[in-house]
Amino acid sequence: MASHDRARFPPTKILGKSYMTQDMIEDLERRGVLGAGMARPPPEGEIEAKPHPDEAVVFRDFFIAGLRFPLDPVVV
Repeated sequence: MASHDRARFPPTKILGKSYMTQDMIEDLERRGVLGAGMARPPPEGEIEAKPHPDEAVVFRDFFIAGLRFPLDPVVV
């Protein structure tokens, strides 16, 4: 019988260089994916996730999969 134990790697906040730009965010806002002013690109050169207390790190691919902000009130 196969073991259910999995190797556990330490959590990381190092994401690497982000290619998200303000223009890309504005495009998502125009298409209705994001509410205006709800997102910001990371500071230039930041490779470690450092969200402010009222922020979350979200990846562009999540939006391709259907994520939208603001969330439907049912989700909240």
